[in-house]
Amino acid sequence: MKPLFLFLLAASVFFLDAQAQDTDDNRKPVTVTVTTNAPSSEDSRPTSDELPLRGSRRALTFGLNGFQLGEIEGGVGGKYWVSSSTALRGSFTFAVGASEGDEGTARTDGRSSIEFGVALLVERHGLLALPTGRVPPYLAGGFTFGVGGFSQNARFPLGNEIQRIDNDGKTLDFGVLAGLGVSYRISRRVALSGEHTFGASVRRTSHTETIFRSGEPNEVSDSNQRDFVLGTGTSRLMVSVYF
Repeated sequence: MKPLFLFLLAASVFFLDAQAQDTDDNRKPVTVTVTTNAPSSEDSRPTSDELPLRGSRRALTFGLNGFQLGEIEGGVGGKYWVSSSTALRGSFTFAVGASEGDEGTARTDGRSSIEFGVALLVERHGLLALPTGRVPPYLAGGFTFGVGGFSQNARFPLGNEIQRIDNDGKTLDFGVLAGLGVSYRISRRVALSGEHTFGASVRRTSHTETIFRSGEPNEVSDSNQRDFVLGTGTSRLMVSVYF
């Protein structure tokens, strides 16, 4: 009986050892993959459709304003994206105008003017949505500052006591503006924008009026005035070239 007991014990140990090895061989490693939705540095770059190249935050801007007869308004400046939805824009602006009165009237007025200014604006993209994403709208608002000069004259027919009145002056403006625009990507580095803004400003005007009698300036008067000007709106086309 003793040899049989030892044989059964040895067989049991061998069987249990074989089962343990088979279990270890059938084990497979478990791989755990963890993903997060945290934005990378690339995702934090501007994502507006206006941007032709991801990561290109700077652009030169060229604008044409006004579209008024007898007047040319424009500007040149730059744009910089501070986030995926906010861009800062600054520009130097100019306006040149000239007009003539009706030669058939008893009094003929003519006016010429020139103005230079600075505009600082903020663009907010992504606040409004259109059915198509190809022309995304944006909101714009900011401040303007400008200085200028003008010359206006009135001429009278011969035989009048007063032959001519000249009015020369200077202007100083400080104002705010706000409006709505849309942008469209033309190519990889060029975007076209159109916007319409409304503005309000405080204007200080100083001018000198000279009255000519018998061909001689015999009456000169100076005056200063301050006005609150509420603009009816300005339309603007702008081209942005990214670099």
